[in-house]
Amino acid sequence: MSGSLLKVCFAYIKNSLNLFQLIKHTNMKKLFLGLLVAAFTLSIYSCRETTEENVENNLEEVETDLEETGEDIESGLEEAGDEIEQAGEQTEQEIEEEINETDDIQ
Repeated sequence: MSGSLLKVCFAYIKNSLNLFQLIKHTNMKKLFLGLLVAAFTLSIYSCRETTEENVENNLEEVETDLEETGEDIESGLEEAGDEIEQAGEQTEQEIEEEINETDDIQ
């Protein structure tokens, strides 16, 4: 009976060690998966911050471009207005010359 009892004890110890190794591996798997999820979460958060920064930078660039375009349009309109005014003055001067017969045309 003592031989049988020893076999049972050894089998119990062996099974206990296998169970301990299984738990140990399971905890390592859980730890590994936990770290993997944490790393994934951090990478997504970091990517989101980078995306938000890129969007903000792009919006600032678009705003600057729009302001510059608006200024260019405004100066272009002023130049066109000046040219129209000069053309109007020149036309008025030529009409007066025609009326007064002081035209330079021979």
